[in-house]
Amino acid sequence: MTKKILSGLLVGAFVFGLGAANVQIASADSLDKVKEAKQKYDKAKDTFDKAQDAFGKNKSGDKNPPEPPKDSNGNPLPPPDRNSDDSNRPEPPKDSDGKPLPPPDRN
Repeated sequence: MTKKILSGLLVGAFVFGLGAANVQIASADSLDKVKEAKQKYDKAKDTFDKAQDAFGKNKSGDKNPPEPPKDSNGNPLPPPDRNSDDSNRPEPPKDSDGKPLPPPDRN
């Protein structure tokens, strides 16, 4: 039974294009290339780990977010009202008829 399964796998491998012609022999050149690639990968991983240690902790959720500002009773303050900031803006310059002037041309 196992011979039938193994022979079926072997025939299937040749049918689907996994023949022995694609097999490459390992040489000293290819081993050197593998070592160089591994060294480059290790160096890049070290650099990534250092950068993640320096900057990634704030985004990864390891630290607790800062607490919102609180009033004297210890209750959180509401967020600032965005519409109140518009009231402090100065009025745009106007022409002699009282109409707002267009923005200056930068060109």
